[in-house]
Amino acid sequence: VEMAYWDYIYTGNTDSLTEFYNALGRKLTTEVIEYEDSATGFIRPKGSQAGNSALIDWPTSERDGYQGGYYDVVLNSEYVGIYDRMASISEAVGNSGDAQTYREKSAKLKDNLIKYAYDETNGCFYDSLAQDYTPTRHSSTHATAYALTYGVFTDQEMADRLCQFVYNNCKDE
Repeated sequence: VEMAYWDYIYTGNTDSLTEFYNALGRKLTTEVIEYEDSATGFIRPKGSQAGNSALIDWPTSERDGYQGGYYDVVLNSEYVGIYDRMASISEAVGNSGDAQTYREKSAKLKDNLIKYAYDETNGCFYDSLAQDYTPTRHSSTHATAYALTYGVFTDQEMADRLCQFVYNNCKDE
């Protein structure tokens, strides 16, 4: 979805979006997603196991102490952006109903990540959540950087706090 979106943004050409629209949509269904929590929108990709993320594959020494859980904040932050990009793709090919659905999924996921995974005291995101939405209480740079990248913040002040957290954790590396 990401590559298709950016190809469209840079070229303005919708030919490949039209041709591969259904295949892109399947990437946001049970073909890739093992479980989607109806209350929060949190997802688990196929192949996930509690404590092991399908996305976090960096060497252990480069994980900043990252702690996996049932719902991975990095992956769910990425899906906030993926749903939003798929909404833009849907609009570009004339599927306004799909666009609305994807925008709603993105907003729901974003709101719940902020509600359950944001550490307001320290201006960062926790790494992951348990099945009951309890956070790991550990905040690696990765979780906050991905949330920042995909727009998981309420306003510029929150974005600035996320930036400061990432900067403070990376400035000496």
